[in-house]
This record gives sequence, structure tokens and C-alpha cells, in this order.
Amino acid sequence: MLTYQTNSGEPVKSFKCEFLLAVPASLIYEALTTQHGIESWWTTSSAVGTSVGEHITIHFGDTYK
Repeated sequence: MLTYQTNSGEPVKSFKCEFLLAVPASLIYEALTTQHGIESWWTTSSAVGTSVGEHITIHFGDTYK
């Protein structure tokens, strides 16, 4: 389950993102599901679970206001 929250902790009601990428699917999967991958393109701080059902938490902090 993927849940996005606002700064006040309320769930975001809608989120949509589309990309067209000319790279192998394995690289896209790694970029979206690993801490190294997420921190290489989206944010510099995250916590990524490594087992099925665990969560990904993405931190933005003061840098991304």
C-alpha cells in the first residue's frame, strides 16, 4: 500500500505521475524500489524496507520546501 502525506500528516487525496523512459525495466524497478535508487533521483534521504509488505518513507526536509 502506498500512502502520501502532507506536512500536517493528512493523506494526500490524489497523486499521479507518468514517465516515458528508454531504459531496461530492471533499472526502473531498482530506481523505484531501493534506497540507493530513490536517493539517486528523488531525494537524499529515505528509508526503504527490503521485504515484501514493508514501507518506503521518503524524507524531503528543508531542502525541498
